[in-house]
Amino acid sequence: MDGKLTYQELFNLMRPCCKTYQRPQIPRRERHMASRAEPLDFENAEREHERKSTIECMDFTRLLQQQWPAKPSGEGFDAKYINLHDVLEAVMPYWQRIHAGSPEVKLFGSRQRNVEAIPHLGQDLFSRPGDKVGKVPFNLPRIAKPKFDEVNQRVKDKLNTHLKALPTGAKPDSTREIAELDGIIGWFLHSDCPVRSVYASDLGQIVNALKKTKKSLTSKPVVEINLDFEIAKAYTALERHYRSLVNALVIDDPRCSWLLQANLWPSMTPTSVLEYLQSNSDCAFGKAMKTKVLEYAKSIVKVQHLLRMKDALLKKDEGRFRQEYDNPGHVNWDPAVYTDWLFLEIDTNMQIRGDQVTVALEMISRSPGPQFRLADEHGAGENLSDHANGGLRACRQEDAHQAINPKALLSQTAQILQCRLGGLLGREVTHVPFSRRTPTTQQHIQEYRNLHEDTMRTTGIMLAIPEHILSFKLCGLQRVSDCKFSEAYQMIAIQRWMDQVCRDVLDKCDFTLTTRTQLIYPSGAQLAVDGHPHRWKVAEVILVTEFPVAHFLQGDVENALVQRIVDDVCAGRTSMLPIQDCTKEQRQAIHVFISREMVDQRVINMVSQLFPDVPNARKIVYLLHGLLVHGILLYCLKKRWNVQYGLHPDRDPVAVPFHAKGVPSEQAEWGHPDVAILFTCLAFYYQGLDQKQLRQSLQAVLKSDGPNTEYDQWTQTLTSLPDALRHWNIINVDDEGQVEEIWRHLRFSTAVINHFLNYFVFPLMRSSLASSFRHREKGGNRPGITTGFSGTNDNRRLLPMTIKQHDLPGLSHTNAEVLTYLLKKRNRGYILAANKCGGRFSEFELLDHLSANNMRVLIDAGAFILEMDNRSLVKAWLDRVTEAQGAVYFGSDNKAWVQYRAGKTIP
Repeated sequence: MDGKLTYQELFNLMRPCCKTYQRPQIPRRERHMASRAEPLDFENAEREHERKSTIECMDFTRLLQQQWPAKPSGEGFDAKYINLHDVLEAVMPYWQRIHAGSPEVKLFGSRQRNVEAIPHLGQDLFSRPGDKVGKVPFNLPRIAKPKFDEVNQRVKDKLNTHLKALPTGAKPDSTREIAELDGIIGWFLHSDCPVRSVYASDLGQIVNALKKTKKSLTSKPVVEINLDFEIAKAYTALERHYRSLVNALVIDDPRCSWLLQANLWPSMTPTSVLEYLQSNSDCAFGKAMKTKVLEYAKSIVKVQHLLRMKDALLKKDEGRFRQEYDNPGHVNWDPAVYTDWLFLEIDTNMQIRGDQVTVALEMISRSPGPQFRLADEHGAGENLSDHANGGLRACRQEDAHQAINPKALLSQTAQILQCRLGGLLGREVTHVPFSRRTPTTQQHIQEYRNLHEDTMRTTGIMLAIPEHILSFKLCGLQRVSDCKFSEAYQMIAIQRWMDQVCRDVLDKCDFTLTTRTQLIYPSGAQLAVDGHPHRWKVAEVILVTEFPVAHFLQGDVENALVQRIVDDVCAGRTSMLPIQDCTKEQRQAIHVFISREMVDQRVINMVSQLFPDVPNARKIVYLLHGLLVHGILLYCLKKRWNVQYGLHPDRDPVAVPFHAKGVPSEQAEWGHPDVAILFTCLAFYYQGLDQKQLRQSLQAVLKSDGPNTEYDQWTQTLTSLPDALRHWNIINVDDEGQVEEIWRHLRFSTAVINHFLNYFVFPLMRSSLASSFRHREKGGNRPGITTGFSGTNDNRRLLPMTIKQHDLPGLSHTNAEVLTYLLKKRNRGYILAANKCGGRFSEFELLDHLSANNMRVLIDAGAFILEMDNRSLVKAWLDRVTEAQGAVYFGSDNKAWVQYRAGKTIP
């Protein structure tokens, strides 16, 4: 019986565990009734119980047999007549004895030991020597390739025709543009302005570098080649390398054939084989094995390169063909050293250019020197490639790579980096936002550090924007100010740790490092604006004249505007100053003080003694000095409403910065009170009041002491207002129709808007703060190395002194090369956006003009059309261009959207 589980033995062990029949208990008062009635059939009930118990034992015995050789279990069995716990205890000794001597179990154990010995691709197979040759014990899958013998002869003739048509000399000459650029630089060099002279000197050096580059830079002559033949040959080499690699992995392994049949042999697809070449892989390669994998990877790159050349020829894209033809690849870098870059080429189907490698190597460099290095700015694009190139090699487990981008490029950068680094490279891209509203408990801050440590440990990339980095720094200082020392200590300690381990790479660094990139945390009690209410009333008086959108193209126009305002103030043509009480000498002093930046001490003393009985008037003089002399007024007038500033519909009615057209900032605000006041006035003048705001002002006027005077000031210059609405005593603010009619006539009135601002906006919302924390991203003196790059290098004189610009010799000419592109004939066309009467195009006239000239791209639509958002714009454009099926635009979320003609919108 040993060695085999029998049904009868299981049944016999189970039978004593059946529940015994229990006769029902009859109450004492019913026993006499039962004795007079028919005798109860207890015997029949007991026999029925025994029968059902036997059936249940038989069913459970069959269930246990089905479970063999697994451990017996009664789960799921509905037992009514047997005790499962007792049954399993009775069966278990017999079960274990049979299980130990079962031949099936012995065979299973043997197979299990074999399964546990299945080789691992990275730990076992790649450690073998790769120089053995033998026959593969199975058929390899063939690499998919086109059937070139079936390619139409017409396509081959087309390829050869395109190759013969390509010029074989140097690149297109740009001598004329360089000569013209020399003339422009010479004019700047002789300028009296030292800033222009220094700028021209820097630009002259770049142009000289471009001249030297043009002399030495020639394209390789295009020889007549058969691309189909070269591609077929490359595919053959690719398959040969793959077969050789797989052969080296399976040779002399008797387990291979039967493990393959059981689908237990390690996968040897291209992805699973190549991923062990990652720089962060711990795979130990055997002799010549790594070389075989590298040769296989390089053969893939070769096939992709030839296919891109063929695609460019078929599409008659000479520029792209020349770029591929002139770039053989792997010239100034070794794929065996920079294997991650090789994977980047395979994953993204591109060939890394030599200048990109130069920039990436400079970013990787850890040579001693300044803590902040500005890798050479290049106009060839592909900045995100350099992020990837430099970041992959710079990332070690003791370093944390942090890619810093402007906020507008965050989503695009994240998508591209994830696409390029998340495949063969297997790198994680992490973004951790942080703002003043983020909780700063010890658990949250520790999790913040854990995320950075995890990214550093896996050699991933941390994607950040300047606002979030500065916000974390300032939050630590804010906690010190709030006496939350435990949180402050933890945050400052983490910040110091990040300064030590982070290698920051700044894309678009000329934007990130500008003085405008700063973060201010207001703190303390709110204080009223100094000089209120005259501080905003002066701004309203200056802006009282209604005008359309103004653009200042020349400095003399700006000077003329400021001079006319100064003349009006000094002549007493405004209500800002009691100028009629001043002497001629005092008027002259005021004129000089509000029109010149450098004034004599005598003038300063005279101004400080003006209006002794009216101290607010003296403050107005100082205010005019700031608005006019220091350019605050012109600064605000040059900004574009609804593009660079405007009102946020869900925030206080005070102007805020805009990220793009129609995209207000959620938290940012203008730090200078006069700038905020001017922008708020301009925003309301352009946008007008809504009905709710007008009703507020009407209620205030009707409840004032002199409603007739105030309302007359509103309506005296409006000729279109009906006579029935010119009398204040018939106005009913609860009448929706009447308020709407008044709103249509008064919404853009400066008098009405100023009343609303003076009573409901500036007194309540416009306040300065007692103290603030301010921080700018400057690189500074920090232990970690910071590198930045950008597309232009003409902002070097605007960089902080702590930053050293490092122009690479081979790329220092690119800025001048971009300027020569702008001087080419194709970029000199200019079409005046005006109708036959000389008036400015309306938004629909501009779209009609674009469609008539077959123009399909409108860059910076907000600069041309303020009346419509981007989605409304593309809808109107689709109504005019009937052959287009859709249009791409950027929404308020800074993401690209597709608007289809049928009305559907998808990201």
